[in-house]
Amino acid sequence: MRFPLTSRKAFVLGLLLLVASASPAAIIFDNSPHDLVTGTGLSELLVAEDFVLASAQSLTAVRFWSAQLSAADSVGTIDWVIYADSAGLPGSVLFSGSAANTNVATGLTAASGLQFEFVNDFLISGTLAPGTYWIGLHNGPISDTTFRDFNWGSRAANATATGQYQDLTLGPNPPWTDSLTEHAFILFGDIPEPSTWVLVGSAVGLLAFARRFRSQGASSNTEGHS
Repeated sequence: MRFPLTSRKAFVLGLLLLVASASPAAIIFDNSPHDLVTGTGLSELLVAEDFVLASAQSLTAVRFWSAQLSAADSVGTIDWVIYADSAGLPGSVLFSGSAANTNVATGLTAASGLQFEFVNDFLISGTLAPGTYWIGLHNGPISDTTFRDFNWGSRAANATATGQYQDLTLGPNPPWTDSLTEHAFILFGDIPEPSTWVLVGSAVGLLAFARRFRSQGASSNTEGHS
């Protein structure tokens, strides 16, 4: 049974959609673990950390660690911003949003003995080319600067830049200030499984073969009638 060329195109398109739906979340940048030493407040400050992508990626989720006095210090949402890099500082805004935030206690205590560790997860979206970027976080709406003991947890210093922050109590467009702290977080993205790409590649190859076969058949029919 032969299927029309339009049907075969629809079949390949369906496989491509399958890739999009079957792509698992994978770690695309890892700036963990949380070292339980210190942190930077996310209530009065907007705090940003840099990250580097070696290839184009579609961001899907963020995990970060916080040091809190209690679970009540989490507003329940995170305002997030993805910035371009501008000479080692957060630059123009590329993507931003607000997302519901899970805030789960790990049972560990920070070095101060006064705060407790929580792990936070929220969804994010945006596709980025290879390069250096910054992700900014704030506990709840950026417009809310009410003090809450909610701090982005630190990690040991590494090759990336230390975090930058804006003091939102200073009014609009405050300057960026070095926090002198490296913060713990992980970025996740969609990475299609190799087997899925093999399936799509096979389908595309079959479609190309069918086109050639049909073209040759049409050519033979033309010669037979000449």
